[in-house]
Amino acid sequence: GKRFKDLDILRDLPELGRAIRVLETLTYPDGESMMIHDTYGRLVSAGFPPPSETKPMIYPAFGHGVLGRGDVQDRNQVQAHLHYSGNWGHDHADMLNFVLWSCNHELISDIGYAHTYRLFASNTSGHNTVVVDRSPQGRDLARPGDLIAWHPVSGGVQVIEVSGESAYSQCETYRRTLMLLPVDQDDALVLDIFDV
Repeated sequence: GKRFKDLDILRDLPELGRAIRVLETLTYPDGESMMIHDTYGRLVSAGFPPPSETKPMIYPAFGHGVLGRGDVQDRNQVQAHLHYSGNWGHDHADMLNFVLWSCNHELISDIGYAHTYRLFASNTSGHNTVVVDRSPQGRDLARPGDLIAWHPVSGGVQVIEVSGESAYSQCETYRRTLMLLPVDQDDALVLDIFDV
């Protein structure tokens, strides 16, 4: 392999630097890390500052979208998360999981990874998604769900729609749509539509 003398990771391995910068964006407005798969609960971000402004973000290769608006000064930040990743290790059966951060708190949560509740925390019933026929989602999802719509207008209506039929072989339709609808400067509504 290649030997590095006086290794500066960000300088010598720029792709790793880009990956670290992505982690900075995976933070709730209060500075805590987003709960995705086996993230430890109540994990404070690794030195990344909380975002001063919340805006829509998408990670299509991973399978995660965030509708967002507001800023820290006005204390009106809101994030509506739709998670739709595949199963690639340390994953949960959580296709089309929904998380809501608003009013300075995580209001609809994903508990992430918890040692005490491991079986519940990784099961479909431990997430904010739809359980079909009292069964967990399939665990052999080789790719994320299908992104159907992404409309990230910062000052207006925002939409994300994802199809995840691969989670349940018996379903012809397993689709979720989130809309972030601004009411005024400080308030917004989140419309959640799940079609099974």
